[in-house]
Amino acid sequence: MERSVTSMFSRAAWLLIVVVLMLVNLANFATIYLTASRQGGLLRLSESLLEGVCHRMPSRSFWISEIPLGLCSRCTGIYLSAFITMLFVASPVRGRLPGNTHLLLALLLPLVADALLEHFGVYTGSNTIRFVTGFLFGYALVRLLGRLLQLTTPLTHIERTPP
Repeated sequence: MERSVTSMFSRAAWLLIVVVLMLVNLANFATIYLTASRQGGLLRLSESLLEGVCHRMPSRSFWISEIPLGLCSRCTGIYLSAFITMLFVASPVRGRLPGNTHLLLALLLPLVADALLEHFGVYTGSNTIRFVTGFLFGYALVRLLGRLLQLTTPLTHIERTPP
């Protein structure tokens, strides 16, 4: 029986990334409930996780019932899209996802342009634009990293004989 070491590693890495993305998204949306219900301990745990992945400026976040989401709108788009894309990459739909390298690189540009234009004071973006550019960026980033992993993974196999 022949099993690929890189295949086993890739599956474990994929699962770890999906779990981390799921926790970040769960913590992001749970902050609304945890804040409203005054769940101090869980709220602090959620916020400590989110502080490591986003600046969390309330003015750049979506608000629900006068409570900001745990992540800014751009990071909400990035992490939500990355999580959804990781799930689709492992599904039968995978072959139907747009994956042309030039298109994926182009999908990174709106976020870069939006962030730079805002940073240099050329214009002030909206949370909706930040979310959409983040969503496109998250999708393209996952697909490009997956492609890069395929190109750099050696094709070595270990042969195992049944006991």
